[in-house]
Amino acid sequence: TNLTFTKNMILGSLISAVDPVAVILVLKSLSVDEQLKVLLFGESVLNDAAAVVINRVFVEIDKGGKSTSEALAPAIPQIAGIALASMLIGTVLALLVAMVHKWSKMNIKKD
Repeated sequence: TNLTFTKNMILGSLISAVDPVAVILVLKSLSVDEQLKVLLFGESVLNDAAAVVINRVFVEIDKGGKSTSEALAPAIPQIAGIALASMLIGTVLALLVAMVHKWSKMNIKKD
């Protein structure tokens, strides 16, 4: 069958995501350092989130039956906007957690 650009993007976003649980299981079986596990788990969760966003954008575009150029015009700013908003939310939450940690007694120093 002849797939349109948007249908190809929907399919690609579905099959490109990596399962974070599978990543943890593979790393556990390889006895990898805990810090590396955390980093790779975070990266795979981020990839899943990006795949969900891209999938949703192109499913919405596909509902309208647009051509490739018509599909890309709203998709690029939408994806960029979601990425920027996500970074802003992550930064604000990280700063809030850092302030709570600083103000609490959780940072007890060992002598």
